[in-house]
Parts: sequence; C-alpha cells; structure tokens
Amino acid sequence: AGQLAPVNISVQAQKIWRSFQLRAKQKNIELRLISDDNLPEFVLGDKVRLSQILNNLIGNAIKFTDKGSVLINIDKAADTGTHAKLRFSITDTGIGIAPESLGIIFDPFIQETQMHNYGGTGLGLAITKRLVELHDSRIEVTSEMGKGTRFMFTIDFEVTTRSDKPAPAVADALLKDLTGMNILVVDDNKMNLLIASKFLRKWHAKVDEALNGKIAVGMVELSNYDLIIMDLQMPVLDGFEATSIIRETNLTIPIIALTADAMPETYSKAFAAGMNDYLTKPFLPETLFEKVSKHTVKPTGNSISGPVDISQN
Repeated sequence: AGQLAPVNISVQAQKIWRSFQLRAKQKNIELRLISDDNLPEFVLGDKVRLSQILNNLIGNAIKFTDKGSVLINIDKAADTGTHAKLRFSITDTGIGIAPESLGIIFDPFIQETQMHNYGGTGLGLAITKRLVELHDSRIEVTSEMGKGTRFMFTIDFEVTTRSDKPAPAVADALLKDLTGMNILVVDDNKMNLLIASKFLRKWHAKVDEALNGKIAVGMVELSNYDLIIMDLQMPVLDGFEATSIIRETNLTIPIIALTADAMPETYSKAFAAGMNDYLTKPFLPETLFEKVSKHTVKPTGNSISGPVDISQN
C-alpha cells in the first residue's frame, strides 16, 4: 500500500488516541481505546496511511457525537504465525446516518462538496475508503439514526520481529528552543491554530495566525517570517494558491503543508506549488518540533530547500 516499515500497532493507536483527547474532552464525551493484549508486537505496515484512516474516522466520530462515547477497538481476527489479520472498528453514540445515505457517504462528489464541513481533518470518507482499499481491504459501516455509527475494516499484516528504528537524535539545544523564530500558522480550523501555536510559543517562537490563505498572503507582505505552516484546504484562498502567490516574491521562506490527506498526489501538488515539506494532522508535538527545527535551523539560510522525497517518508 506504500512505504512499509515495522509498526507497533498498539503504540501507534495510543498516540492517535492521545491526540484526540482534548477534542473529546471539549465536547464532554468519552474517547476509549481497547486493543487486544495478544496483538503482535510489530507488523510490517504503512504507518502514515493507517494513521490517516484512523484519524479521519475518529475525527468524524467525535464531530458527530454530542453525548456518550467514541470507542476505538483493535483485535486480532486471525493469526497464521507469519501473518496477522487485525480488525479495527470505531463506534460512536452520535447522530447516526440515515439508511438512504449509507450508499452515498463514500461518494467522491458528495465528499468534495462537504469537504469544509468535516472540521478537524479535511479528509473525506471517499479518500478513507481508497486508503483502506490500498490495504487490500474494504470499509464497512453500520448505523442507526439517533443511536450511533460503527465503521470497521480488517488488514492482513506480515508479522515481524524488527522494531522501529529510533529517529536520529537532534541536538537538544536546537530542538527545545525556537527563540528568535517568527512563525506564521495558517488554518481555517481554530482548534488546529490553537494547538500549533500553543506548542510553538512553548518553545519560545513568536507566532502569528491567519484563518485563510488570503490573510496569510497579506501578512507575509508586511512581516518577515522565518517559516510558514500552511493548511491546504481553506475557504477564500487555499494553501496551494496562497503558496504560489507567496513564491512570486519570496523564494526562500520555508513553507510546511498541513494536511490530513496522505495521498502522494497531494504531496506532489504541494511541492509543485512551492512548499518544502508536509505535516500530517492531527500531529504529535515532537513531529511539529522536528519539522520546524529542520527548516529553521540551517547552516546558511540562503536557499530554498528542495521537496522531500516522499518515498522515503
């Protein structure tokens, strides 16, 4: 399905679960994670795409649940020793989906027209369905109006004994201090703005915020920024167009795409517009740290860095 590497499914699920805790708490709903104790320690998987599937399904479940809970469940459906079939389900006590709508919720056109209504992820169910299919699986949905919805899919993984290689250590002095950095965060989702800005300020960066690309373009004309974090899907002027305009007069400022879309063509489009890197959401603080440090701590700072080779990420 993409770049395969050893993944600890339990650990990855816990990271995703933690990343949604604030959103669930704000709606006063319970977000639970239950995973079998007998899951393989490591499997060969596409961590980026699997995370995006779960991020979108969990994000939508929370969005459409006003009371009760959202349950993430992972269990082992089959095990041959060399392969394990894992079953993932996201169950909510939300508003439910009307029977007549069950057949069209994965329709690309329906998703495209509702893209900006999916607060938090910006990734439609049509793309989620495609990502699941890239894992040689299919997504199933059951729902009852007023009671809730359950999305479920299974993936057959090859079991491996290799662990994830630890990320290269970056000097603590560089990672823990962004003093002197002037950063612009652009996103029409105020929660995303709040979270990103909170961590950047914690690391002593100066942060400005913009709610769409048009505002961002104007701010770049008036201020000198060391880095821009740019959401791709926004009203008025999206991240692709805003970046293209900025690149007409500013070739050196690093621009990091903020996206919930894990498809290679989206990354390619972002790089073609002039972006330098990408950050998938919801993101972990350490990932934000890594991306920002990578592009703001430079030996020269005089040239634009080339696109990241996504085949290696």
